[in-house]
Amino acid sequence: MGQSMQDSRQYFLMFIISMMMLGTGPINAQVNTESLRKTIQEPGFHFNLGATLNLMDGNRNLFQTQIKTRFDQVQPWGHLFLVSNYKMSSKDETIFVNQGFAHLRFMKKLTPGYSGEVFSQLEFNEFIRLSQRTLVGAGLRFNHSSLIGRHHSSKAPLSMVFGLGLMLERESIDVGSDASAGDPVHGDLAELLRSSNYFVLAYALRENVNIQFTTYYQVDTKRIQDYRLLSQSLIEVGLGKRLALTSELNIRYDSEAPGGVKARDLEYTQGLTFKFK
Repeated sequence: MGQSMQDSRQYFLMFIISMMMLGTGPINAQVNTESLRKTIQEPGFHFNLGATLNLMDGNRNLFQTQIKTRFDQVQPWGHLFLVSNYKMSSKDETIFVNQGFAHLRFMKKLTPGYSGEVFSQLEFNEFIRLSQRTLVGAGLRFNHSSLIGRHHSSKAPLSMVFGLGLMLERESIDVGSDASAGDPVHGDLAELLRSSNYFVLAYALRENVNIQFTTYYQVDTKRIQDYRLLSQSLIEVGLGKRLALTSELNIRYDSEAPGGVKARDLEYTQGLTFKFK
């Protein structure tokens, strides 16, 4: 996990820095949230930064940090956004969590309730032996909340979103010193075309309380036995105009996980998010 992981982290940081240079315009407040996008925003440039930190020193030495950033550019020609997330945890100077993620997406409204989108992604996760995953794709998105709002109110408390798409994926796996921990079918390198599908259910329980459930299903177009599932649950409680308390539960399943890696992962995080205007 040495040089390949260092190279992946360098590529990830370069990707984040280059994406930070996108877009200009006035900064406006965000109105609604979704796991990888915000569907209702004022025109202009938007930025969110969230961070958590846990430090223990003494009989046990523990350090944990997570940084999330989000950039949005909303204009009449479309909606461009970048989401990034870096997480690291260590105990007694031994790192046991080290992962990064960046996702860039452009969306264009086609008709009421329907939009087209193109996207790109870069990811690494040392402890599921993912040295680097890169992908590009395109798809269609159906937003049922816009149709609800059109018939009832300008902002529907309940929204449902469906997405269908295709993506080219290149995945590099750290096979270990004995080369026994690669993908059970593709070894240390998988290049394939996947169908990328998702469903999002969001509900505004109160003016300052938002609940969101998201499920992703990504399957190899040539082998349906090879698929990934990701379920994300998020609760956001507003503590004022700028501050929010967030609780998030993620469950990930990979039907053909690399050797030595469990097929299922569960993760729970809680923290504060500050919104800039």
